[in-house]
Amino acid sequence: MRRNAAALFLIVLLTRLPFLGPGFGADADAWRIAGAARTIAAEGHYVASRFPGAPLVEIADSLLLPVGPWTLPLASALWGAIGVVAFYLALCRLGARGCFWAALALAFTPVFWIHTTDAMDYAWALGLALVGLAFAVHGRPTLAGLAIGLAIGCRITSAAFLVPIGLLLVGSRARFLVAAALAAGLALAPSFLTYGTRFLSGYEFGRVPWIFVVKAATRDVWGVIGTVAVGVATLFALTRIRSVPERERWAILSALVLFGGLFLRLPHDGAYLLPILPFVLLLFVRTLPRPMLVAFAIAMASSSLVLHLVEVDASSKDRIPFAGRFLDVRLGGPMFAERRQRFDHQQIRDQIVARANALPGRAIVLVYEQMPALLWVAPTGRIATTEIVHLLDREALGQARREGRPLFATQDAIQAEWAVYGVSRRELDAQLIIEPRLPEREAG
Repeated sequence: MRRNAAALFLIVLLTRLPFLGPGFGADADAWRIAGAARTIAAEGHYVASRFPGAPLVEIADSLLLPVGPWTLPLASALWGAIGVVAFYLALCRLGARGCFWAALALAFTPVFWIHTTDAMDYAWALGLALVGLAFAVHGRPTLAGLAIGLAIGCRITSAAFLVPIGLLLVGSRARFLVAAALAAGLALAPSFLTYGTRFLSGYEFGRVPWIFVVKAATRDVWGVIGTVAVGVATLFALTRIRSVPERERWAILSALVLFGGLFLRLPHDGAYLLPILPFVLLLFVRTLPRPMLVAFAIAMASSSLVLHLVEVDASSKDRIPFAGRFLDVRLGGPMFAERRQRFDHQQIRDQIVARANALPGRAIVLVYEQMPALLWVAPTGRIATTEIVHLLDREALGQARREGRPLFATQDAIQAEWAVYGVSRRELDAQLIIEPRLPEREAG
């Protein structure tokens, strides 16, 4: 068991190293976390990257950042490796077969692999939750509660782990819950003391079309090949559901309901479903024969590395019409697509900086989700005499018009103005600061 655990740790860590750069990740929130860490390190007081905050990650990153920006994604890779090992040890303790292959499947699932190579808080939260799971099934309720409490300090939605892990707990549930509450309270204290109850406010972005909800819950989590593999494995698992011990069935069901419900409340990102991965794999490890588990782990690795869907222009030679868009299947897989996105986003950022330096005085540039990356190179939100903003609501837009300030925007910012504030392209009347879009981009 120790050899397998050590092998898993090295496999996970080594497979992350080639994908750690450039920058902090394609997700804008990764740059927000890095920006908050830099501010904490420079000013000595807590600042949330976005509400409700991830105090444990942001403060830890503020200590890592002086060593070098590369330490932030590396920390995610380490937590990914710790989480996979903890998951393996938990499965072994439960007496499941094929534990090694189930742990490898977790390691190679696209959404997990991606977010164990960026500066997001997902790997920290899930890694700590899986450590809590391992302690829980090994009969260490206090340590399990502490781990879950710390996970809540990384992502507040990790509180939902209390139910499924509590169902699998061996030992005192009272000690487990008290330890979790104390650890969570301490971990979230910086956010509460800084912002009061306002830190509990969340991010709203309006209604998400059903097709994007489906995409987020399937391809964005499992990849193209992985989605097919999960579908086949689930159908087989349901025929043998009675072979799953009762408390594990309830734990799996509660995790699916709780985290699935949280996702449907704000279905903006497939990564919100990361917490269900261990419980789906627990179902599979209890119901699939070992050869199918081996095949499933291989399918996950293939799904991460081999195929990916991209959105292409209507004039593209190879295209698949789908839900009003044109898609194409490309070689490379989500891991390589993520890496390309990181390079592309940095290229766009550099283009905006170069163009902003040449704009007329007091110009305003709307950059939407490029804002956190631009703040990394322009912390004051200004480049020469140009002001860089996320978006403008109607009131701010009217003020800019009255002051006669020239408006420029990226294509994504123009679209977001309509989605967020109902400001049409004609009303905005902003010039494009760079080319509208790359020739192809991630589907969705």
